[in-house]
Amino acid sequence: MNKAVSFDQPTVQAIHVTTEQQRRAFRVVDAVDELHNQLGALRAVQQLTTNDKAGSLENLPQLQRGDLATLLSVVSADLEAHCAKAREAATRAAKGD
Repeated sequence: MNKAVSFDQPTVQAIHVTTEQQRRAFRVVDAVDELHNQLGALRAVQQLTTNDKAGSLENLPQLQRGDLATLLSVVSADLEAHCAKAREAATRAAKGD
């Protein structure tokens, strides 16, 4: 016998932040999540640089070394900014600010 689906309660419970300690902790979580999102750019660069090594038939003659260096510089600078933000959030949470 199939049980009827009840829509009285949500499937995913919302997180209700009620204390300052929780706010600080979730600021750290948010900063780490933003940092994790930046890894997609590095994965894309990795795919560009390892394409020939993997024996792929696809050739990337338009990809120039200088352009790749510029891309890595932009990605690195952005990643450093996100690391600093995550570090600041963690430090503030540890100090109780």
